[in-house]
Amino acid sequence: NAPNLETYKVDPNNQKFTSRDSKGNECNCIIDIANKKIICGAGNYTIPDDGSVESIGTRAFKCNQHKITLIIPNTIKTLDGWCFERSSLTEVIIPNSIDSTRIDHGFGEGCFLNCHSLTKITIKEGLKHIGQSTFYGCTALKKVSLPDSLSNDSLDGLFGHCTSLEEVKLPSQLKQIGVQTFLYCKNLKNIEIPQTLEAIKSQALANAANLS
Repeated sequence: NAPNLETYKVDPNNQKFTSRDSKGNECNCIIDIANKKIICGAGNYTIPDDGSVESIGTRAFKCNQHKITLIIPNTIKTLDGWCFERSSLTEVIIPNSIDSTRIDHGFGEGCFLNCHSLTKITIKEGLKHIGQSTFYGCTALKKVSLPDSLSNDSLDGLFGHCTSLEEVKLPSQLKQIGVQTFLYCKNLKNIEIPQTLEAIKSQALANAANLS
C-alpha cells in the first residue's frame, strides 16, 4: 500500500529474501525464497516464470499504479487474497495452473478487487475455482467470458458493483449463480442462462436494472 514506491532490491547475500529470479534478473519484487512467494512488488514489476515463484502473497501488489497487461505465468499455483487490490492493471490473463485441490482452492478472495482500470480479463479453460469477489468493483469491465471448467463453482460476488459490465458468457454447465454475483451491475443487458442451472442465490442479480 505504498503506491509511489518504484524499486525493491534485496542484498544478494540475504538468505531468506531475494529480488531476483533464478537467472539473476531483477524483478522488482521481494520474494520469500523458501516459500517461493512474492511478498510485495513495486513499480514496473515482473513475475518470474522460471519456477522460482509459485505464489503471490496477500496484497502483494495493492495500489500499484502501473497500467500494464498482466500475464500470470502458468508456474503460479496460488493467488492469495486481495493480491492485486486497487492496482491499475488494464488487462489480466489468468492461467489454469491455480491449484484447486488445495483447501483454499489456491485462489483467494478479492484478488482484483476495485481495479478500476481493468477493461479486459481472460481466464484459461481448465481453471476450476475462482475466488469470491475476485472482480468486485472493477468498474471498467464491459464484457466477460467464463470458461466451461468453472461450471461447478459458485461465483459468489464475482462481478458485484461492476457498473460498466454489459455482457457475460456463463459456463455452459453452470449449476448456480452465487450470492451477489452480479450485484449492482446496472448496465448488464444480457445473460444466457444454461440448461443446467439449478439455483440463483441471494442478491445474485440485485439492482441489475437493465437486464432484458
